[in-house]
Amino acid sequence: MTLLLLGCAGQWAVEVQEVSLHLETDDGCSVDFDQALVVLGGATLGEQPAGDSFSALNLAIPGSHALAPGLAEPTSYGQVSLTLARHGAPDRVDEGAEALADQGASVIVAGEVTCSRPVAFELESFADTRTVCELEQPYEPDPAQPLAAQVELARLFSDSLIDGEGRARAQPWEDADADADGLLTTTELETVDLAPRGYTVGSYSEATDLLDHVRAASGLLVTVPGAECTARCLVEDPC
Repeated sequence: MTLLLLGCAGQWAVEVQEVSLHLETDDGCSVDFDQALVVLGGATLGEQPAGDSFSALNLAIPGSHALAPGLAEPTSYGQVSLTLARHGAPDRVDEGAEALADQGASVIVAGEVTCSRPVAFELESFADTRTVCELEQPYEPDPAQPLAAQVELARLFSDSLIDGEGRARAQPWEDADADADGLLTTTELETVDLAPRGYTVGSYSEATDLLDHVRAASGLLVTVPGAECTARCLVEDPC
């Protein structure tokens, strides 16, 4: 999915483009999302304060989704900050995304992974993370030249929490369905130790099982093509 950050006369807007809900993983599996709900908020330019504006979006609805606008001075910026956060009631809620506002989750996804057999999943993630993207050239808000950013659902299936180093893998998700009932639970994800499966945890040393890994990855979904993006937890405990 793509966020378009549009500048105009001291303001900018954010628009989420239509997202593909089908993923082919690097280990020969597939993922189909039936539900993809996200909270995005606190988009800023330069040294602007993040503010407390949030939007809860149902990305399974075809078409684009407008987010609550931020404010920007009519000048150029070399930094854009985007926040994926659970705290604060969203200003606007797309149809079907009420659960995010009620439960305070930043990401709720549901669907099915298929390797040798279909396994259904439903997960809530709670990462409070600010992503800061450094642009190669100063960005001047201009409605004719929107800045493109992305939220990559494939990162939930990455085997690394280090940007650019991971592969999308779904086989560990299927394997986690220990009772082979075709329904993956959070308890089953917690029993999957990352170490013997070759996962790279990066700086998220507390992510030792697959559930922790997925929740940490939910804070790394936002990127800006052509920019160097880094993520920072906004809570004392690891994401």
